[in-house]
Amino acid sequence: MAGLVFNLKLVLYLQSQCLTESLGFLNPPLLQAAKRWAQY
Repeated sequence: MAGLVFNLKLVLYLQSQCLTESLGFLNPPLLQAAKRWAQY
């Protein structure tokens, strides 16, 4: 069961990384603004 939860978290993490990269590729200023906002 723990392995299943870990795999699910890993998949979600990888998807979020891919989404972030695709957004950064399409709209770098938006990604930079999001990073600045996330720092506060």
